[in-house]
Parts: sequence; structure tokens; C-alpha cells
Amino acid sequence: TLRCNGCGVCRTQDPALRMCPFFRLAASEEASPRSKANAVRAHLSGFLDEGEFSGEPMKQLANLCFNCKQCQLECPSNVDIPHLMIEAKAQYTAANGLRRSDWILSRAHSFGVLGCRLVPISNWLLNNGWARWVMERLIGIARERRLPRFAGRTFLRSAARDYSRRTGPLPKGAAVYFVDHFANFHDPQVGWSLIRLLERIGIPVHVPGEQSASGLAMISAGDLDAARNVALQNIRTLGPLAREGHPIICSEPAAVIALRDEYPRLVDHPDVGPIAEQVREAGSFLTARLGDVEQNLTWGALPYRAAYHTPCHTRAVSGSSPWLELLERVPQLSIEPLQLGCSGMAGSFGLTRENFQVSLAIGQSLVERMTQPDLQLGITECSSCRLQMEQAAGTPTLHPLKLLALSLGLIPEVRLKLNSNTRKWVVS
Repeated sequence: TLRCNGCGVCRTQDPALRMCPFFRLAASEEASPRSKANAVRAHLSGFLDEGEFSGEPMKQLANLCFNCKQCQLECPSNVDIPHLMIEAKAQYTAANGLRRSDWILSRAHSFGVLGCRLVPISNWLLNNGWARWVMERLIGIARERRLPRFAGRTFLRSAARDYSRRTGPLPKGAAVYFVDHFANFHDPQVGWSLIRLLERIGIPVHVPGEQSASGLAMISAGDLDAARNVALQNIRTLGPLAREGHPIICSEPAAVIALRDEYPRLVDHPDVGPIAEQVREAGSFLTARLGDVEQNLTWGALPYRAAYHTPCHTRAVSGSSPWLELLERVPQLSIEPLQLGCSGMAGSFGLTRENFQVSLAIGQSLVERMTQPDLQLGITECSSCRLQMEQAAGTPTLHPLKLLALSLGLIPEVRLKLNSNTRKWVVS
């Protein structure tokens, strides 16, 4: 907190910057990142005692941060407000526990297997107005929020036979795929697109079957004890592979944040360092590797007009998105890079009844742009941003991996998504 000099740059409304989504909406000092630094400084200086710091007013202040990491990225002094607020939420959670909706949504991966096993019943429930009303009352998920349908089979289960078995060291140059929640339970095509692309450029792939979701939702909610257990499971699974020097590829930007930035703070384990060093965001990894085999690839045309949204966590991981450069290879794919700020979804934040309208207000410009008739397609690598982009739109939003795989003829069934209309309770 001593780094914060009170300059107030975080109170900006400059469209060239992205911090702070909450301040841009409310324009009050309470909503600014600076106020969070001042509150923590007051606690450390003794002006706020333990009871006050773990009380409801501090929790309300901490809730005006959903860990998008844009203030840390753009702050001239690099003040780490997101982690200060995670610690504040953790102190509140330790004293008071989690709200029911936060507890359930931060553990969505625990219910994903059941949702997939109950297809088509689970998807029918997601699309049923009465069931959604009950879900809102019992779980706190906004009934207006369009939710992702469950896959008939999880990605990890589908990949187990051919990609998860390991009887010895992996082949030299093999990559490890860390799947995370969304590709596993809702959109396995993302995972298969990555595998087919990596294999097409000569990189063997291993998918550890014992992996869990990243746990970032638990971390962002301040439930650090539960997140620590998830992290330890993934560390035990990925640690030996990282020590062997295999890159760990993530198709979800939030997973990179968790493995690279959060686990070292969360767990004292000798393998957190090797894992953090080996983590790669899928777009950056492909950008680095495609140049070696470019002459062997034939890209098919995709005559669509699309809009691409750079997620906040991609900016935090890479500074800028590598996906636009990758997608330039696809003939006839016209892409408009959007500069409309944060989507407002922020993982499970935008799912809840309490936050639904705030989420839409933060992402209003993006949501409205996606409804315009000149666009045939949305593109983003973040699963929660995708939900926001499809919230009011009739056009689908796809992970860029799927478009690259389609252009190379590796996953032709992706074309069915391009021609679908998404104006339903559930998103594509």
C-alpha cells in the first residue's frame, strides 16, 4: 500500500485505458482503486481494528473489485489492488463465511460432472423459466442470465483413453494441456481444437486426468482455504511434468492467472515455481511455434465479419492479445478489434442476481455492439466474456482456437456454431 501516492490516475475515464470498471460506472471515490489502498493502509496503521476490517462495510468496499487486474496493469506505481482485496475478502470470509451464491458458484466445477451426466435434463432446466426462477431463489443465479449448456461428455473423460495415460516420461517436446472448467464441462470443442492444432504442427499433447479447475473463482471470492486444496491437487498433478520441462498450455486466460500468479502466493510448495515458469497462454504459445511450420499449413477461407474482444486477463497475462496476429492467417475473415473496455462478466460475478444489472452496465458498450446486424460472429478466448457477448446477441461468440482449427480443416463441425442463432435462454 505504500506504493500508492494518491495520484488518482485510477479514477480515469480515458477510453484508451481499461481501469477501473467499477469507477467508470459509479465515479465515486469508494469505487476507485485508490480507496481500497487507503482502507488497507488504515488497517495496517491501526486506524481500523480487526473487527472493522472484517466487517460488512469493508466487505462492501472489497466487492467493488472483481480481480480484473487492470488497475495493477495500468497504475503508474504498479499497486497490487486485486491482491489487497483478495486478502480483505479472505479475512471477511474467515470471520463470517461465504454467501450461498458465492459458495456454489465458486465451486461450479464440482457440479459440472453431474450436469454433464444429466444431459439433456440439465440443459432443459437451464432453458426452463420456472426452473430458472427456482435457481434464482435457491442459488442466487440471475434468471435473466443466459447460461452455457452442458456437454454430453466432459472433455477430460473423452480425452482419457488417448491423451491421459502415462507409463513413463512424455516424449521430448510434448505439451501439457490444462483444461479448466469451461472447456471441460461446457465446450469440449475448445480443447479438441487446441489438441488438433498442436498435433498438426508436430507437438504431442498430454492431458492429465487428475487435474481440477484452476480455483480462481474461489480465490476471487476470498475462499482461500478451499482454493488452496484445489491448488494442491493441480500442483501434485502438474509439478512432475513441469519439472521435466514440458510447457503447460492454457486455453483460458484465467487459468494462466491462477497457475502463474496466484498459486505461488497461495501455497508454499516446491513445484509452484516450476509450474509458473512452464505455464503458457495458448495464443502466445501458438504464435511462437507456428512460424516454424507455416509453409506446411493451408488455411481455408472463412468469409465472416467478426468482432474480437480482448479479455482483461489476457491483457494482464500478455499485455496485448496474440490472437489477432494468429487470426490474420485466415483468409476472408474480417475482424474488428473492439476497444470497449471490460465485459463486466468477471467469472461468476455477472451470474448472480445481485450483480447482474451492474455487470450489464459495465459491459453495456460491448453488449450493444454485439447486437448490431453487421456482425456475424464474436471472438474471445475468455469463457465468461463470451457469455456477456452472447447475452443479448443473436450471433455466436467463439474461442479463436475453434476458428483456427476450422480454417485448417481440423474441426469441421465448428461451422455449425457459425450458422447458429443464439437467442435462447442458454448460450451456444
